[in-house]
Amino acid sequence: MSLKGGYILSTLLIIIMVLSSVIIMDIRPVEAQLPLPPGVPRGDVLVNHYEGGTLAVPDDFNVHVPGRPVAYGWHHVCHQNLWYINTTNNELISWIAAGPPEYSPDFKTVKIYLRKGVTWSDGVPFTAEDVVYATKLLMSDKRFGPYALLTSWVANVYKIDDYTVVYELLKPNPRFHYYLTAIIWGPSVYVTSIAKHVWEKVEDPVAYKNYPPLCLGPYVLKDFDRGGNWWLWERNENWWGTKLYGLKPAPKYYLVLYPGPEEKAALMFVRNEMDSKKTFAVEQMELVLQNPYVIGWRREPPLAWLFDPCNKGYTYNTFRYPYNITEVRYALRYAIDPVAVWKALSGPDGSKPVPMVLHFIRSPLVDKYVYSALKDELVKLGIIAPPDKVPAEVREHLKLLGFDADVAFWEYNPQKAEELLKKVGFYRGPDGKWYLPTGEKWVIRFLVTGPFHWETQVQGFLIADYWKKFGIEVEVETPEQAIWATRTTYGDFDIASTWPFCSMLFPDVAPHVWGYHSRYCHERQGGSGFFPCYGTGKETDLPFQWSQPAILAKHDAKAKEQRARLDKIIEEMEATPPWETEKMIKLAREYILLWAEITPGVPFFAHLFYTPQNTYCWDNWPTYPENYYMDPVNWWNHMLFIILSVKPTGRCPTKEATMPGAPPKLPIEIPKPTPTPTPTPTPTPTPTPTPTPVATTVTVTAIQTVTTTSVVTSTAVTTRVETVTTTKTETVTDWTITTALAIVLLI
Repeated sequence: MSLKGGYILSTLLIIIMVLSSVIIMDIRPVEAQLPLPPGVPRGDVLVNHYEGGTLAVPDDFNVHVPGRPVAYGWHHVCHQNLWYINTTNNELISWIAAGPPEYSPDFKTVKIYLRKGVTWSDGVPFTAEDVVYATKLLMSDKRFGPYALLTSWVANVYKIDDYTVVYELLKPNPRFHYYLTAIIWGPSVYVTSIAKHVWEKVEDPVAYKNYPPLCLGPYVLKDFDRGGNWWLWERNENWWGTKLYGLKPAPKYYLVLYPGPEEKAALMFVRNEMDSKKTFAVEQMELVLQNPYVIGWRREPPLAWLFDPCNKGYTYNTFRYPYNITEVRYALRYAIDPVAVWKALSGPDGSKPVPMVLHFIRSPLVDKYVYSALKDELVKLGIIAPPDKVPAEVREHLKLLGFDADVAFWEYNPQKAEELLKKVGFYRGPDGKWYLPTGEKWVIRFLVTGPFHWETQVQGFLIADYWKKFGIEVEVETPEQAIWATRTTYGDFDIASTWPFCSMLFPDVAPHVWGYHSRYCHERQGGSGFFPCYGTGKETDLPFQWSQPAILAKHDAKAKEQRARLDKIIEEMEATPPWETEKMIKLAREYILLWAEITPGVPFFAHLFYTPQNTYCWDNWPTYPENYYMDPVNWWNHMLFIILSVKPTGRCPTKEATMPGAPPKLPIEIPKPTPTPTPTPTPTPTPTPTPTPVATTVTVTAIQTVTTTSVVTSTAVTTRVETVTTTKTETVTDWTITTALAIVLLI
């Protein structure tokens, strides 16, 4: 069987199954067989696909403990963040916060104003007491995910009044509020999800399920499947957003549903029983598009959203022998043909992934200042092939997008891979298989996603086939998401199809790399291949490690030196204000070259996400370019804004669906200081003049890149670069300016 034979055969079987079902079905919806209360019509419910598969513990809403998958609508319509970043236009959205944070001139104090009138779903006011209590609770037990982060930065947290919180930091950090902001998917710390009046009565907060969850959002939990396949949320008619600002979601109910195999989800779209989903396999998407009401990121082909902020590929467990040997990590990359994988994951509608072989997602700005600027060094490191070895098809695709066509993938070079392995003592046995220097047959335990990430699963099978072709024995494991999440969290794998190499901001990349500082090394960093622990010598503190032979001593010494450089770069990034763009670009380049030298994992590209959106029952979905108010990320926290924007079309029967309320934009409501009364002046002798101190000012110059991207053959990418200069008195940091102007988002 050819390299892709097994994949093609399984795909044909799926097509046959689905086609045989479609033949006997009417495309229009009948009475949808959805888990709804009796009498609820289809037009009252918005149905979103849950990609996580069946959950073993469906009533666990405690997001603060690593390894607990929480993606069942809670983060869309129940939890609400202090801030969100709209990835389409650089906007910092103040939501539960009344406005941007205020920083002291030394960046060691952060003041946060909370929006007055916000209440929990039980009617109790949300106040500074909740934020202070949540922060201190998460800092009290190292079993909480944010423990290391918060204890590394927070010296003290307290309230000034019921709506003002102050964080005192251990050291300057002009970006501390990023930890509390939904930038990619969600925040690092869900500080607004802990209701003090409930949690303070809990005996063991780590074991607590947070059920039933109290919500700050526009819906409350109505019901859920005890078998772990669906969660039904009901509109809260007493939501503070409706009372204070006129916000009201149109759907009466929000249903998050895992229907089983992908062909069942495809049939639900064909029958208008499902409204949105992250993506489908290419073949299934072709079937879904038989329904003329289904659109993607665009309403016309090519449909796929190209800008997922996480590069997909694989991560090495650098705490397992032999994957802590640099030559081994390099060799495994050379043994894979990346262009073949790229072609396999391209779509028939013209959608093709963008080659992205570095940590940073490739936008026009990143392409110019990182990919293109460093291409000579990247060739030397083997990260990319020399320009004359870039295939014509890949080169043309990069040109169409306006990217440097000389910077694509690495070179497929099995001979180079063999040389590297033999250099460090590996050898082939009489059976043609590779053996470790210690004499055992080399077997890779490759942890690959299950069907909940079909595109990563397909990519994983293709990668494994190349390693097998090269003579390495590979055991591919594809567990359900809950098991996959636990094993990747704790590092129970040799190599895993995870995606820690995410980014969105540039040149302010600090939020995307600071998690790799050694201060965050702990036993729950397996998803990054223990990259924060790389070079620290802390192997004995972690589970699942293998005993390491003496041959590793020189590699450990090299890793220790690299760790010192990596920590230094990250610390310098953290201390640099985001508007110092030239310095941030310099540090970003230094980081990327060191990352490439280490190669903790191998990204290929951000996968194509078709983001199917069904316009039969609901419309006003975000589409490029005519209605691009939000990226089509129905699996992120940002789905909130889509839910608050969709409108009923009138094609589906309704009872309690409404037209949406006011647009989901809230005013800045930071209180202004009360002016001190000026006393009546009295004549005084004229004093001897003394020099008047001049207020220190900071000039903020930012490059704002507005990118319009189309992959239609007749249309190229156009980029408008604007230089914006503003001046402010340095009393506090104005985050409306620094976020909207100094940070360029990758869109």
